[in-house]
Amino acid sequence: MEEFTTEEAIEVDVYCQTDSSTTKVMVDRAKKHDDNYVINKAIEIVAAKRKKKYETEKLKKHDKAKNLFMEYLSTDSKNGNLLLDGAKLWPENLHIRLSLTGYYLKDGNYGMCIRHCKRLVTEARRHKSTTAALFEELGSDINAIVSNAYKIMGDALVKVGEKKFAHAINAYVLSLRENDSNAKAKEALEKLRTLMNQKIQNDMDEKLEHQQEGMLDETVEKKSGFFHFFFVKTVSYPV
Repeated sequence: MEEFTTEEAIEVDVYCQTDSSTTKVMVDRAKKHDDNYVINKAIEIVAAKRKKKYETEKLKKHDKAKNLFMEYLSTDSKNGNLLLDGAKLWPENLHIRLSLTGYYLKDGNYGMCIRHCKRLVTEARRHKSTTAALFEELGSDINAIVSNAYKIMGDALVKVGEKKFAHAINAYVLSLRENDSNAKAKEALEKLRTLMNQKIQNDMDEKLEHQQEGMLDETVEKKSGFFHFFFVKTVSYPV
């Protein structure tokens, strides 16, 4: 940079490694300002412009995501792609993600349902400190949403089969930890516990019945052997 004796405006090229772009900015400097000042000022200007652009684009994406969500809620077809597209545009929107988990549960795609329940919880934990800013306009408590996600996860695990019952119990318990007034989670938990206890009792009864049948068969075999032995001994000696 050339020496100068008065205030001047300098054009600076700022290269951004993230997207390999170069931005030209004008920086005003006085004689007291050195080259480092000019460079840092140029970077600040570019960073502020990029941040503003990012925020504007994000708001546009959020608006589009909300429109897709409302379209899903208002149509009878219940097109799951509307929710998927909305989640891509606004990943941290828990309302869209919760509807997506419910969609997969009703559709019988339990693997995807469980996957998106976990993703919802991850997003909720990630944005815990900015809960009010992100979800205030939607008017719902984050813990309540996470609780509902765990409940849906439990329902999906139950649908998978008996081998996942223990995991489903855990999901329902986690649901109640997030929101102890979740009546649906309480009902599902008690229903599954009753079902599991009944299954255990049935298995025990069936095992006992088999044991008794085995003992009976063994007694019959012993008696058959005795009569056979007695018959053989009887006919072995001539009268």
